[in-house]
Amino acid sequence: MLWRKRQSFLENVVEIVSKLPWTVGLVLALVSYLVLHAVAGIQFDQPAKVGIMGSSMLKQFVVIFAAIGQVLLPFCFLIGAGWSFFKQKKG
Repeated sequence: MLWRKRQSFLENVVEIVSKLPWTVGLVLALVSYLVLHAVAGIQFDQPAKVGIMGSSMLKQFVVIFAAIGQVLLPFCFLIGAGWSFFKQKKG
């Protein structure tokens, strides 16, 4: 039986992007930053009723994950694009 090392989501993203042309990785980095930056900038008002607290919290979680992702995901795309660029120049 073959054992494979478990990789994280970000490692998988870098590996997949490194198999694409490096320009695609650059475009993905730019688009992901712009989209996640727009989502991270959304401001929400305080909920007026306790009954809508759950949906308000869910929206805040999405904004928080977008704020973190606007840095991590483009960085992974750039690493993958760089890896693809060096593989292309080498071979």
